[in-house]
Formats: sequence, C-alpha cells, structure tokens
Amino acid sequence: MDTINEQTISSELDELAAEAGPDPAEAVANEQAEAAQVASQKGEAEYRELLAQLFGPGFQVLAPAWGVQDAEVDALAGAYAAVLQKYFPEGPGQFGPELAAVFTTVAIIGPRLKMPRTTRKDAGENPENPEPKDTGAGRGREANAG
Repeated sequence: MDTINEQTISSELDELAAEAGPDPAEAVANEQAEAAQVASQKGEAEYRELLAQLFGPGFQVLAPAWGVQDAEVDALAGAYAAVLQKYFPEGPGQFGPELAAVFTTVAIIGPRLKMPRTTRKDAGENPENPEPKDTGAGRGREANAG
C-alpha cells in the first residue's frame, strides 16, 4: 500500500503540469508582451527615422554655421524618439496625415528659407527702367488746388 505524502503529491502534480503544457493564459500574456515590445521597437525606429529627416535639414537651413554632424542628428533623433514613443506608444502612424503635411511642408519650404522672398521685379527695381513709374497717384489735392 502506497502512502500519500507531500513529496508524492508534488511529483504527481509536476507530471500532470508537464503533460498539460503551459498555462494558456500565461502563453497569451507572453505573446501579447512580445507583440507590444516589437511594436514599441518598430514605433521608436519610425520616430527615429522621421526625426532624423526633420533635424538634419533643419540644422542645415536654420543653423548651417553650427556644423551639426550626422552622428549628432542621429543621437538627437534617438533621444527624442524614445520620448515620443513613451507618450505616443501607438507610433507615428497615429498622426498619419498630420505628419505627412508637416514633412511635405518642411521639404518644400525648408530649402527656400534663406532665399529672398521677393524678386527684383517684385520689389519695384526694374533693370530696364530703374525709376518707378509715376502714376499720378497721391496728387489729387495738389492738382485740384492749383
């Protein structure tokens, strides 16, 4: 006759647990944690890439004399990517059209920021006729007074 003791019960429970496999709830929780970690890494990488695309040209246009190097831009992008991932864990995709609009605007306007906003012709300096045309505007009182 077998006696039941604590060691026997423990070993039988271990055998049953091994036959049953891992706890389904634990397996689901592990899968969700792994998926969240992968999504977090992907989101941070996307933020990093977007920020590098923004910072690089930004420094070149706004502060070219600073000579900010690519490694420095990458360091800044990495630091700010972690912050954005913390506060916006869904990744940059949640901003979709907003980010597209900002980056398109920066891509178009950024390189032109240091260019003059008017041409000589727009400023009234016509190389063919350096004197502005006299249209007679502003002489209404003088013409009527005489």
